[in-house]
Amino acid sequence: MKRIICILIFNCLLFSLCLSQDLAEMSTEELSNSFQLKDYQKASNAPHWFKDSTWHMGVRGGVTWSRITDIENTIVSSIYSRDEYERDTSFRKPPRFVGGVFSHKKWVSNNGQWAIAMQPEISFAMQGGQFHYHDDRDLIYDIDFKFNYFLFNSMFKLYYKCGFHIMAGPQFELAINRSNIDYRSNYNDVNNDTPVLGIDLQIQENLRQTLQAEHNFSIPVGAGYEYMFDNNFGIMIEGRYNLGMVDLMETGPNGYFMEENPAERSRSWHLTFGFTKLLQ
Repeated sequence: MKRIICILIFNCLLFSLCLSQDLAEMSTEELSNSFQLKDYQKASNAPHWFKDSTWHMGVRGGVTWSRITDIENTIVSSIYSRDEYERDTSFRKPPRFVGGVFSHKKWVSNNGQWAIAMQPEISFAMQGGQFHYHDDRDLIYDIDFKFNYFLFNSMFKLYYKCGFHIMAGPQFELAINRSNIDYRSNYNDVNNDTPVLGIDLQIQENLRQTLQAEHNFSIPVGAGYEYMFDNNFGIMIEGRYNLGMVDLMETGPNGYFMEENPAERSRSWHLTFGFTKLLQ
């Protein structure tokens, strides 16, 4: 959360600095005209990377790091003291894939400095989370949640000058792989006097039947940079942070004292690189 606040503060400060310098150089008439939005092709002094007024189509792809908040309260029953075990619910390593297609339309102010855009997207993302457990009996196990989603969103973008932009918008996440869970432990090493054949596979199958990913709703926020070449092709790089807004998993009947936990939320970072093409 501290990293998110720092990123937002940095973006606000950068925009404030750029705006203050721009306003200092503008007359009253220019200020009045600057917010009369029109297509890029009508902006007489628009920089060449903001010249287009038609729809753009593009593709984007990259990596994602994800986690599930409060997952320890789902996996480990409240009957166990937290002093008896250590846990780790950090972002999944290594990162996984995210990518998709998008289109967008831009408009600029008369002075060509500011722009807004609406960008609908359809993407595929490999998200989820992980849980690491280590108790005072030296029992260690790891649970890896490998949930896959189709993402449908519409991003509102605010541009300033050289393609730098910030963005936010609603996102619906359609779960298409709801029970892909991996489980690994050292149970037989700790209990070598009474080993159980295939114990990890048995627990893994039980977890897959107990914990099911649900469709999700999130709010992505982020920043990026976009540059259009003279041949009507462009490139962009963007970073986003997705804040899940609803309960991520459904907990079914089980023999592990797991209970439904409405505090589970998805959190993920997306770092993507994309190409865009002006539609003639």
